[in-house]
Amino acid sequence: MVQERRSESPSLSAAVESIASKIVCSERTLQAQVRCGAIDASVQPDRQLKS
Repeated sequence: MVQERRSESPSLSAAVESIASKIVCSERTLQAQVRCGAIDASVQPDRQLKS
């Protein structure tokens, strides 16, 4: 879901913000899930994520 929105957003952080508000999830939790997914897929997470 985040990766689909990523192509429409100026940054990964913006995509996470947009989706988190819609699914009633904290941005931090969703960012952690994106990172875990990237690690599981053996892909380097986007460095534009806010820590």
